[in-house]
Amino acid sequence: MLVANLIERAQQAQAPASAVASPCNSVCTMDPLNGFCNGCLRSLSEIADWSVLSDDDKRLVWRQIGERARSLCA
Repeated sequence: MLVANLIERAQQAQAPASAVASPCNSVCTMDPLNGFCNGCLRSLSEIADWSVLSDDDKRLVWRQIGERARSLCA
């Protein structure tokens, strides 16, 4: 399941010694109701800014993705 995969990847991205992988999984369509990508649960600004974010900021985005994914499972 896509959401469960995002939750697991969000947890993995928090490891400080690891490089922070992009959340993109090539399912690039925006949900008009919530404003997030259906594939990675990022906003357009998070997607656009990803390449210039620090690793700490990338981890913050991943934490938010995890929260968004968990709320979809609730």
